[in-house]
Amino acid sequence: MQLLFVSIWFLNIAINVNSQNLSPGSCPSLQPPSGFLLPKYLGKWYEIARTDNIWEINLKCVTADYSLNEDGTVKVDNQGFNPRDKLSKAIGTARLTESSNLLKVKFSRFSPEAPYLIADTDFNNYAIVVSCVDVFKAFKFESAWILSRYPTLPKDTLDRLFNDLETKFGVDKKTMQLVDQSNCPVRDKQ
Repeated sequence: MQLLFVSIWFLNIAINVNSQNLSPGSCPSLQPPSGFLLPKYLGKWYEIARTDNIWEINLKCVTADYSLNEDGTVKVDNQGFNPRDKLSKAIGTARLTESSNLLKVKFSRFSPEAPYLIADTDFNNYAIVVSCVDVFKAFKFESAWILSRYPTLPKDTLDRLFNDLETKFGVDKKTMQLVDQSNCPVRDKQ
């Protein structure tokens, strides 16, 4: 019975840790950016590039909107459209940690919290977000996103961010895929 419980627990982690990519090695130790201020990070971001994850397969026009809840947590409102232009939403809650740029995010009461590290941002144009979970220091579940306040980024900026992902944050830029932000359906106002 105990083996069954442990197996189910590991399966839950494998499925729910943001469906991150499993790879050998352990998570890198990342230094927080200086001067990070959560209020400046809040608001709407467009997903420009991401690592593959099961929750976003074939989604286009993906956005993330962050707002402060009354209890001090952060509402995470992720939206995107599938190939048939049907809106897909994932609403979660993030809580602050002792590190100002590290949040712990949950999208379901059944899922474990996943780290959400705002590794780099200028608040007005771009952000690099990395999520990594160690599994016995032998493997890691890892995801990364490049976000922008606008649906596109200049090529030179995007190239620099891909390079930073790899050299500063240990994410292989070959694992990143661009997100289509063109011809987006109109979202209903809520």
